[in-house]
Amino acid sequence: MYAGMTIRKTSVTVTTYADSGYVDGRYQEAVTETKVIQAVVMRCSMKEKQLMKEGYRGRETLKLYFSPEAFKEIEMGDTTRTSTFTINGKIYEQMATEHWDQLIEHTKVQVIEKEP
Repeated sequence: MYAGMTIRKTSVTVTTYADSGYVDGRYQEAVTETKVIQAVVMRCSMKEKQLMKEGYRGRETLKLYFSPEAFKEIEMGDTTRTSTFTINGKIYEQMATEHWDQLIEHTKVQVIEKEP
């Protein structure tokens, strides 16, 4: 890191959704959970945007980096709805998640601005 350079973390509100369904023969309603985590927020590079589907390229895309502990708190294993991330009042949908356990353990999540 360069002298005087700092990495600033941003408060991000994460909303996760769990499927409704039967557990041990009993119907369980869908669960929504909201947590606030600290993450480093960066814009996706132009190269990353080029790799996205056609309809996604015109929308704002970000990448979030945060600790694996924060990810474990928000991970709920939903299969039908993606998590949403609220950053500075804008809502983004989760596109991709990568977990890195080499050198500096962290989680990277790519998000895209939710369509109105």
